Amino acid sequence: GLNNVFIGRGAGYSALDGNGNTFIGYNAAYATTTGTTLTAIGFNAATNNIAGNGSVVIGNNAGQGPAAGYN
Repeated sequence: GLNNVFIGRGAGYSALDGNGNTFIGYNAAYATTTGTTLTAIGFNAATNNIAGNGSVVIGNNAGQGPAAGYN
């Protein structure tokens, strides 16, 4: 993808495609593969997210459910 920022061990680990994402923290958005304009900040934030778009998840273990679409 383009214009992504991943900071932290495992942050954005599964990213295959997607633009404008910001993942900060250990395993933040770990399972996200194709999300666009996602923001996940915190330890394990949005870890199980697969392909949500336009989501903002902040906090330790926040947003643990799988997401798709705009949340």
